[in-house]
Amino acid sequence: MPGMADNRPAREDASAPAPLRVLVTGGLGYAGSYISARLARAGHELSILSRGREKPDFGSPYALITANLQGCSPQSLADLLPEGLDAVVHAAGVNEDVADDYARKALLVNAFGTRTLLEALRLKSGRDGSGALPLVIYVSTVHVYGRASGAIDENSPAAPRNDYALTHYFAEEYCRMAARQCGFPAIVLRLSNGYGAPRGPASDTWRLLINDLCQSAVRRGELEPRSDPSTPRDFIWLGDLARVVQALLGRKDLAGRV
Repeated sequence: MPGMADNRPAREDASAPAPLRVLVTGGLGYAGSYISARLARAGHELSILSRGREKPDFGSPYALITANLQGCSPQSLADLLPEGLDAVVHAAGVNEDVADDYARKALLVNAFGTRTLLEALRLKSGRDGSGALPLVIYVSTVHVYGRASGAIDENSPAAPRNDYALTHYFAEEYCRMAARQCGFPAIVLRLSNGYGAPRGPASDTWRLLINDLCQSAVRRGELEPRSDPSTPRDFIWLGDLARVVQALLGRKDLAGRV
């Protein structure tokens, strides 16, 4: 099993893209922090958009942009974004287990927040004179399929069963709409169950299966699953997610793909 913390040096890869200007939204969150740490160490010119003001050390410099997608207009967000972005990794969102009034917040952040971000990027590309739209890599979820069993692949039909899945699917549709309207290049990643050590004990991800079992082992000396242990699941280490994201930077030829 890979190390639980992605603190290893990024491997040298002759096929890896040259350093780019990259923005990671939600870049201090559970999955986003793994992506940010890898991109920072790989030497990309990294900016992170986050609701929080804490600035953890990823071993390499980056710029922190403090903003909340729920309260931003496209114009005000565009004012905060850096010039000349090559790629945006959109990992910001709210989780259903940690937010009161979740359905409304999920719609405002996961769905409409994605629309706000895309419009802000379009405005920014016009202001900086380049007119070039950055590649957007949207981190969605396998839950959009609405199934927990059987064979599922990228061509399986979406059938969301809860607000978490539905608002992520809305965000995907905003990416596809932006592609139709103005040629926005976007790649959608539908992430399965991610695992990896949270960045700190204050993390809100201890409810996830592997993290919860680790916490149970430390606190109670036993593994205490809260769901049916016979249910098969696919897991991906977040360090591998970060590696995949890094490999996709600059791959506008894959735009439109899930």
